[in-house]
Amino acid sequence: MQNKKVKVILFEDKFGLGGIETFITNVILRIDYNLFDIELVVVNKVTDQYDSLFESLGVKVLVPKEELNPIKRFSKGLPAFKEYLRTNISRDTIIHFNLSDSIDLLYVYLAKKRGIKVRIVHSHNSSATSSLKTLSNSLCK
Repeated sequence: MQNKKVKVILFEDKFGLGGIETFITNVILRIDYNLFDIELVVVNKVTDQYDSLFESLGVKVLVPKEELNPIKRFSKGLPAFKEYLRTNISRDTIIHFNLSDSIDLLYVYLAKKRGIKVRIVHSHNSSATSSLKTLSNSLCK
């Protein structure tokens, strides 16, 4: 009898050309697909560099129009993620959140509210670079 694969969602708010993308790409290229069913969900894609990888993996891009303004991206991305959770995810799914801003913890909150039991939060940022981010970090702690 074969065991069921573990479904893991790798989540990122803005997929560009930085360290988070390198980390996620390394995971995708090295994971044992016999054990894990991996899906990459990005709120917004701001580069074409990974398009062939995205196409081969069936990556879900929740906000198709490139949105660099973080407030606009967040205001479009949060409802899109909520809908994605409602229609695509079972409660035994694991979501690995790759976040660079504390405000993105609201995505984690939505997953918790949806009943996702295993939520891994990986922070890729150790400092706030503006007064707005400092305020956000303080509020989200």
